[in-house]
This record gives sequence, structure tokens and C-alpha cells, in this order.
Amino acid sequence: MYNEIILTALRGITLPTDQMVISENLSTALTQAGHPDILCLGIFNGSESLFEGVLMDGVNMNNGPLLRWIYDWDTDEFELLEN
Repeated sequence: MYNEIILTALRGITLPTDQMVISENLSTALTQAGHPDILCLGIFNGSESLFEGVLMDGVNMNNGPLLRWIYDWDTDEFELLEN
């Protein structure tokens, strides 16, 4: 359900430089798609162009991650991870 929103937003970031900017862009895309309570957090490894992200329920963070993934800008590879 969230995969397409996330992937479209990630592909729209041409020069990723900062994990906070990436997370903010993804959270904004989710809000615009009608999911205002879903937050994106992540870690960006700029030397390898990899972003490891997690979606969280902003209302109840104790629910754990809704989705975890890795995205590689060099290969345009989107890989879901097990929660």
C-alpha cells in the first residue's frame, strides 16, 4: 500500500545528501497521499547511495514498524525488509 508512494518519492530525489531531507520528503508524500499519521525515519549512507527507511504509526509508535526497506539510488533497487 505504501510501497508505490515511497518509491515515487524516492525516485523524485535526484541528489540525496541528507537523511532528514529524505525522511521529510517521504513523510510529505505520505501526507499528500492521505496518510498524515505515518512517519518515515531512516539512515542514509551517502558513500553508497543507500537509504534504509522505516514507516511508523505517528499516533502509536509502540505498534512497531509498518514497513522497512532499503533503496539504492545507483541501481534504483527497492528491497523490502522483514519487520
